[in-house]
Amino acid sequence: MPFSTVTDKEFELVIKTLTHDLEKLVAITSRVLNRLAGGTMSLDNPRHRSLVASSAYAMERTKRMIADINETMADRKLPLSMESCRLHDLMLRTGSAFAPMADSEGIEFEMEFTGPDRAVSTDPALLTRIVENYLYNALSHAGEKGWIHLKAETEESGAYAVSVTNSGPALPEKDLDRIFHVGVQLDLMKRGQWQGKGLGLAFCRMAATAMGLQVGAENLEGNQGVAFYCRN
Repeated sequence: MPFSTVTDKEFELVIKTLTHDLEKLVAITSRVLNRLAGGTMSLDNPRHRSLVASSAYAMERTKRMIADINETMADRKLPLSMESCRLHDLMLRTGSAFAPMADSEGIEFEMEFTGPDRAVSTDPALLTRIVENYLYNALSHAGEKGWIHLKAETEESGAYAVSVTNSGPALPEKDLDRIFHVGVQLDLMKRGQWQGKGLGLAFCRMAATAMGLQVGAENLEGNQGVAFYCRN
């Protein structure tokens, strides 16, 4: 398996980010299990079954991420495994696993796929991690009764893009080009303009760079939300 070499600072960030993401997954699964144990959820309810299925998916992600941590710590490199896969199918699985979480928070979630349903060259695991970071960030910022939109676009040339758009407050224009750097996210947190630990987007930038992709963020017209994208 090829690797993308990381600096000592980036290596520390990789481990912190993976640990941060593990904490989110465990928290989500614990919430579902507590509801089941407390009798406020039932497997006879289709919506509740969907949440349990998403929790099982989260545990599978947890197992893979623990393996990532072990591999990264052993080699001090970011694992990279490029292959051909169908982008629409990959994003459909990612979005379908996330949908019950959005529903449980009262957030409207939609998926859109445009262009030919063709295979693209990518690292499916890393691309999924990027999009999942976008989705869970969107869940934190969409606001009460807000919405999230996942879009995957492909072209015959092999070019592709994935974006996650959410309702909620816009980001300061001066920070849009720098939001993927840890220091900027931490500064926004202090100003009450960002939630989370400020690590996920920095990992997205690192993973995208390893795959030869670009990441970025744009405010929606009228400052009615934010779109995060990843494209080649």
